[in-house]
Amino acid sequence: MSNAKHPIDYTLRQQHSAESVELEFTGTLHGQPVLWQAEFCTLRHYCLRSLASATMHNSMTVQAQAFIDIQIQNQAHRLLVAVNLPVIDEPAILRTIIMIRQYKRLTTGRHHYGDTATFCFDIN
Repeated sequence: MSNAKHPIDYTLRQQHSAESVELEFTGTLHGQPVLWQAEFCTLRHYCLRSLASATMHNSMTVQAQAFIDIQIQNQAHRLLVAVNLPVIDEPAILRTIIMIRQYKRLTTGRHHYGDTATFCFDIN
């Protein structure tokens, strides 16, 4: 897909929900071109997914910070980006791709950014 106003090409692999998408797009890492195999999700979705395996009571409050997580596995460049937005729509996808492409010093590992957000989950 590309946006006529902003020609940013990416391939949408799967839309899990309004809060999570899998896609591929080109970028650079350490000055070399790469094909990112990425998941963009809301921070709320990431927190809820992380809590799925935890023992939960009637409600739980979680604080988290947006992040970029870069891993290289079997020569595949995997990218997980959790953004503090309510949904992952096309404008969010485009802004996130631009953000990743503008970082000049990307390295493997998890990199937090932005303010801490608080989420309350009711388990009833």
